[in-house]
Amino acid sequence: MNYSFRELMNDYFAHNSITAKEFAEGLVGLYTMYSFEALSCCQNLLSSHDVRRFLNRSDNNIGSLKSAVFLQATFPGVAGIYYGDEVGLNGGDEPSNREAFPWHDEDSWNKDLRNWYKELMNLKSELSALKSGKFELIGYKDSAVAFKRYDDSETLICLINKDSELKEWNINTDSKDIELVWGHKDVDYKKNKIRISNMPSYSALIFKEIS
Repeated sequence: MNYSFRELMNDYFAHNSITAKEFAEGLVGLYTMYSFEALSCCQNLLSSHDVRRFLNRSDNNIGSLKSAVFLQATFPGVAGIYYGDEVGLNGGDEPSNREAFPWHDEDSWNKDLRNWYKELMNLKSELSALKSGKFELIGYKDSAVAFKRYDDSETLICLINKDSELKEWNINTDSKDIELVWGHKDVDYKKNKIRISNMPSYSALIFKEIS
């Protein structure tokens, strides 16, 4: 169990107690805390039966939960999903954090949140760089943080923007072109520079560098 991952997600997305710079530094700290082999086996969790659910800790901010789930899907390690988080259960202290899954009331499920989980976890299963690739921090701007995941077959750039619109961010690259894999679409490539524009709060993107 990677409890350090959970606490970093709490600090940035749920409690808003650290800056983007501190969050970026925290990701590097997590990456260097263990050997890569050990980190790849760590279960990156947000909620469990021992604590209030992440949605509860973030004052029911669905955007905060979505942002943290994006890191579960894109940071090295195994995504540990506590049942019900994917449909918006928000239990607080025990026993409400262990309430039964609402199989009987599908209308209560947050379908948009569930699709967010499904799409990202499918990508984590399909893309080799997300399954077993190395991690490299690119940087941060405003409330956004960007990093690479890469292996011998592909290089991905992952970017998460928190609680303010990202007007523009130019990221240098040595690639010949880029291919959008998932997420925010206002991305341009020109002369070894990637320009991300008008990115809404609590949104994310993944694109592939084409060599």
